Amino acid sequence: MKTLSISELIKDAPTFVSLLKHGEEVELTESGRRLAKVVPHRVHRTEPRPIGLAKGEFVVPKDFNAPLPEEVLREFEAE
Repeated sequence: MKTLSISELIKDAPTFVSLLKHGEEVELTESGRRLAKVVPHRVHRTEPRPIGLAKGEFVVPKDFNAPLPEEVLREFEAE
């Protein structure tokens, strides 16, 4: 996260906008105190996400599709 003072923002607004366009979060300060955190707007994708983005990040257990134990099923059915 980048930090800009309000005076830096006023002097160089294009840098602030550029940081946001590049996905940076910007913390604004005044007299050394935190004033605000500005985060870029995230646009939702309209196309499907690519397959395999998390490849190698985790392993699906062999018993993934096995029936749940009775005590766990009872918790789902409890009111």
